[in-house]
Amino acid sequence: MFELHPEYRLASLERIGNKHLLQALRRQAIHRRMIRIVFPMCTNAVARAGFLAALCAVHLSGTAPAAAKDAYRTFDVPGADRTFPLIVNGKAEIAGEWNDSSGIICGFFRATDGTIAKFELSGSKFMHVADMNDGGVIVGAFLDASYLQHGYLRAPDGTISVFDAPGSLYGTTQIDGVNGKGTFTGSYRDANGNWFGFFQNSKGKIRTFSIDGATYIQPSSINAAGAIAGLYEDNNSLRHGFARAPDGTVSTFDPPGSAWIEVFAMNSAGAIVGRYYQASGPPHGFARAADGTIATIDDPRGAQGTYATGINDRNEIAGSFTDSNGQLHSFLLSAHGRFHNFDPKNATSTYAWGINGDGLVTGYYDDGNFHGYLRLSSRGR
Repeated sequence: MFELHPEYRLASLERIGNKHLLQALRRQAIHRRMIRIVFPMCTNAVARAGFLAALCAVHLSGTAPAAAKDAYRTFDVPGADRTFPLIVNGKAEIAGEWNDSSGIICGFFRATDGTIAKFELSGSKFMHVADMNDGGVIVGAFLDASYLQHGYLRAPDGTISVFDAPGSLYGTTQIDGVNGKGTFTGSYRDANGNWFGFFQNSKGKIRTFSIDGATYIQPSSINAAGAIAGLYEDNNSLRHGFARAPDGTVSTFDPPGSAWIEVFAMNSAGAIVGRYYQASGPPHGFARAADGTIATIDDPRGAQGTYATGINDRNEIAGSFTDSNGQLHSFLLSAHGRFHNFDPKNATSTYAWGINGDGLVTGYYDDGNFHGYLRLSSRGR
C-alpha cells in the first residue's frame, strides 16, 4: 500500500483539498518510515488518576513485556496484493482495505466464519475504511474518478450509499465514525472554505458543529452516548484534539508538550487514544480520560516511538511501537498498566489497529508482503 501511493498522488490530493484521505495516505507512509527513522529515547510519561495512573506507573518502572505464546488467525483478501485490516467489532467481524497489483485501494469485510467480501465503488480511485459498528455497518470516504471526496455507508447486505453532507462544497465530505445506534459522524467544507463537523442519526436527522479557530476538522470516533472525538487544525497548521459531549459542549486538548496530534479511537466511557509529536524526538501514544486527564503511553521497548490506536470498554489499549533497531511491533496494554508485545510468526513489522470488547486485536504484518491477522490470545498477561 505504502509504495503504491507515489508523491504525485499525494500532491494531487493536496491541491484539491482532500485532507482526510491525504492524511490517511501520509499516515500509512509515516508508519512505513517509522521502520527506518532513528529517534532518541522517549521521555517520562505524565498521568493522573484511575487507569491512567497505572499506565504511567508501568512506563516509569520500565516493566518488561510478558512472555507468552500468542495465537492468531492470519488471512489475505482473495486476489489482493496486500491486505490491511483496521477494525474488529464485538462479533469479531473485521473491516479494512486491500489493493491489487494496480494499486487501487478498495474495502473488505471479513465475517466471523472467515468469509471475505470485497467492495468498491465504480470509478473510485481510493476507498478509505474508517469504522464499523457491531451491526456490520461500515463507513468511510472515497475519491471519485475526478479525485473528489465523498462519504459512504455500507449496509450489512453489501449495499453502499454515497453521502454528501447538506451545505457542503461538492467533493469535500468525509465520514469517520459510526456507533451501534447507526449514528455516524464526519466533516465537510462549505463554499466559503469553512470546515464543520456533523453527525446524523438513523432517522436521517443531521446536526453540525464547529470549533473556534479551526481551519480543518476531522472527527474520528462516536460512542453509544453520542460523544465525538477527533482532531482539528488551527491557523498555524497545528493540530489539536477535541471531545464533543452529547450535550454539545466541545473541549479541546493537547498532550503535554504536543506539537502535532492524531486521534484514533474512543470507548463508551469517553476515553480517547492516539499519538502525538513534540517539537523534537519520537512520537508518543496517549490516553485521555473522560475527565480530561491525559497520560503519555510509551512502550518500554519503544525507543523510536509509540502510538496507541485502539481502546475497548475495559480500557485495554492496542498499539504499535518502534524498537531501538527500527523494527515495528505491536502491543496490548492492560487496564492495570501491563504491556504485552506481540508479532505474528515471520513478521518483520507488525501494525495493530482495532481492538474489541473481548480483547481481540486486528491489524496487519509484513513478511515481505502485507497480510491481515486477528490476535486471539487471552487478556490479562
